[in-house]
Amino acid sequence: MRKLMNCCYFVMFGLYIFLVLDTLFFSKFGVNMRGINLIPFRTMTELMSHPSSVMARLILIGNILMFIPMGIYIKCFFLKDSLLIGILKLSLISLAIKIFQYILAVGIADVDDIILNVLGGMIGWMVCFFLYKIQENKDHLLLSVATLSLLFGLPVVGFVFIVHVYNGMI
Repeated sequence: MRKLMNCCYFVMFGLYIFLVLDTLFFSKFGVNMRGINLIPFRTMTELMSHPSSVMARLILIGNILMFIPMGIYIKCFFLKDSLLIGILKLSLISLAIKIFQYILAVGIADVDDIILNVLGGMIGWMVCFFLYKIQENKDHLLLSVATLSLLFGLPVVGFVFIVHVYNGMI
């Protein structure tokens, strides 16, 4: 049972990493989009100034939701880390993503995205922290995360696959 649980856990982690890379890099190759925003809350303020824009809300919420699993996995991999160390790791991961997007011209290096990514990661980190406090056993924690990943992750993977098929990318 433990081997199956570990297999599910790492398969779902691999699928999550693939989805993040696909969303942030692979699906944007050939777009040649490069920009930079170093002013905190500027993009968020601009997006929220259009309250009728569903896309604006999706961008903001998507940046948070995309990093919730990252926070969960970071905490699972490094159970002893404090929240501050978790925030530092999440910040560095998000910063690295933005740097690579800028270098590859597949996105805008926006400090607001980093803020929202870290917020999402902190939510995931706290979820994992409380799951661990309730269960007090790493094996049970990994089983919970693997189960939740399967329940929530597989529909997302299916949705992304359908979108790719619909857009003719597969």
